[in-house]
Amino acid sequence: MLTYVPQGGSSFLLPLYGIPTVKDLLNIQMSALKGFLKTLFGGKKTTRALDPGIELVEVPPGKFLMGSPQGELGRLSDETQHEVTLTRGFKIGKYPVTQAQWKAVMGDEHSFFAQPHPKVPADSLNWNDCQDFLSKLSRMTGKTWRLPTEAEWEYACRAGTKTALNSGKNITDEYMCPNLEELAWYGRNAVKTPHPVGEKKPNAWGLHDMHGNIYEWCSDTYAPYPSGPVTDPDGSSVSDAQTLVLRGGCWLVSARSCRSANRGYGHPEDNHEMYGMRVVCDLD
Repeated sequence: MLTYVPQGGSSFLLPLYGIPTVKDLLNIQMSALKGFLKTLFGGKKTTRALDPGIELVEVPPGKFLMGSPQGELGRLSDETQHEVTLTRGFKIGKYPVTQAQWKAVMGDEHSFFAQPHPKVPADSLNWNDCQDFLSKLSRMTGKTWRLPTEAEWEYACRAGTKTALNSGKNITDEYMCPNLEELAWYGRNAVKTPHPVGEKKPNAWGLHDMHGNIYEWCSDTYAPYPSGPVTDPDGSSVSDAQTLVLRGGCWLVSARSCRSANRGYGHPEDNHEMYGMRVVCDLD
């Protein structure tokens, strides 16, 4: 005889080699019975795909000017403007990965802050944490998840704009900018904490929080831009993998650091409370 304990029920005995009795069947939930019979008779194992509630926006292939023009307020020297062509479309997260989504995949919250709201971005993520999340999410869903390349990130952020902000506006001050208020949580309005995603206006493609709230890791190593046109850049040819790209700005920084073209970087093990992530899923 075999002792069987269904989830949420009482234990009872099942015949080890025979067919369960009618009395046994009445006590087994249908889902539990199916699982038991598959185990007993050698049926195929199946894994239910996890749905952590990550909303995706499909981004079409296209061409854009990456970097910033010479006269843009707040511009830095590493933002050399150059033409980029992306030949493949992709799906990118509508929002940064939230605490609830991180917990659904990894089993616990990931936050510097006490009792974070479930819709606040997962924070204090280093680049290696992101890879662990993406690997587990890929196994659970049967799809391939990754970080965006730096070019994909800026292309998605701009959504066709050429201005400092993806609203079609520019910043009017490097530190405090009314034009940024409608789009981002940053150093002047966030009160030193991240906020639930989706509270600010999206860009033309429906993406929220591309400016501010949380810095987002990219897959590229940080390196100088090329001076001429490029196609599908991914940063993989750069040998120095000790500095990796961060984009978007966050709840603590100034307006200039939240511009579409602004580039940040960190080491793979850096887990500052300003660092989070946004996912990409390749098109089928």
